[in-house]
Amino acid sequence: MKTLKFLLLLLTATVCFTAGYFYGNKPIPEPANEETLPTVIVEETPATIIEDRTPKVDTPTTPAEVVEQPTDTTPPAVSSVPFDVRAKERFITFTDTQGRELVAEVVSVSEDNLKVAKKGEIRLITLPIALLSENDRAFAKYLYEETKKPVPSRSGANIVVHSLADLMPYLDDDEVNVQLAPGTYTVTGEDALKGLYPSYTQIGDREIKSLLLFKGNNSTYDFTGVTLKVETAVFQSALGKFQVFQVHVTGNKNVISNLTMVDVGTVDDFPKGGCVNIVMDGSDNRIEGFHVTSTGSKPYGYGDSFGKGGKNNVIKHNKHSTFLIRGLRNHAKDCTLIHRTYGHCMFMQAASYPTIEGCKIEGEMRSTDDMLAEKGTGSAADRVDFMTTWGYTLPAGYM
Repeated sequence: MKTLKFLLLLLTATVCFTAGYFYGNKPIPEPANEETLPTVIVEETPATIIEDRTPKVDTPTTPAEVVEQPTDTTPPAVSSVPFDVRAKERFITFTDTQGRELVAEVVSVSEDNLKVAKKGEIRLITLPIALLSENDRAFAKYLYEETKKPVPSRSGANIVVHSLADLMPYLDDDEVNVQLAPGTYTVTGEDALKGLYPSYTQIGDREIKSLLLFKGNNSTYDFTGVTLKVETAVFQSALGKFQVFQVHVTGNKNVISNLTMVDVGTVDDFPKGGCVNIVMDGSDNRIEGFHVTSTGSKPYGYGDSFGKGGKNNVIKHNKHSTFLIRGLRNHAKDCTLIHRTYGHCMFMQAASYPTIEGCKIEGEMRSTDDMLAEKGTGSAADRVDFMTTWGYTLPAGYM
């Protein structure tokens, strides 16, 4: 009996030991009813290094040489163009105290303001001089002082010449008073062929021959009692490859007065390269008291019935105009124009603030009945059967 109890006790102890050993080495599962936490990966942040910014001071063994830097005393850039040259420019660049630029044409000057027209515009702007740069304030003062200078009086001409050849050297002079002695002077085709009138200019792609080219400034030319005759051969054949300007002004502030000009020839003596009796360029010039009779063109006597230049001309044109005003503030005063050519009589192109005062213009009018009376004569209109530029036959009964 005792042996049996001992065996049972030994068996129980063995089972308990075995069970304890087995379950003690087995992984313990997580509880089924508890949420599984997500895995968090922690990125290791590198340690912050605190830099010592205290400047290091090296004690030199020898004193360092101190190099003195030169001081920049260069003044701000200003225009190097002399005022008198700059004043002749049509468009002038002005700079204000903030460095902003304005390109404009000066129209008038007062002590405190400039009246200007911005390039490409017509309206006037008042430009206070106080707002301009130091150099431009000085330039504006120069312009104002120039306006106060009197224009030389033509009544006090102190140089008298007695021929066109003697007149020519004075046409490009500044501040001279010249008088051509009264009389009749003639420019012939032969004179032009000899090269007696060599003045030449080029405007765009046009080559211009000028008989009298006034290039000087602030001068007066008095032609009282003078008649200048220009043979149509001058512009018809002698200088045919050029456009001819009989009187051409390119200088500034000149007064040219009292010249009588007459074209000598027929109305059919057309210019091969074009002709204008008077052309005003430059600025502030005045032509006064001229009496001009122009003649020589093709066709004459039809108005613009058969075209007026450019395209759609039924009859080829060779025009001759009388008075062209360009430039700045140029002035035509008390002039008489007797117009016997096909072309503009008095007109403006690229003219800024021109003045036409007291001028008289005379032209001829012709009825379409008079034109149609040329039928069968072989005239220019007859040769095209009176077909107008508008695509229909010239009608009767119109002036």
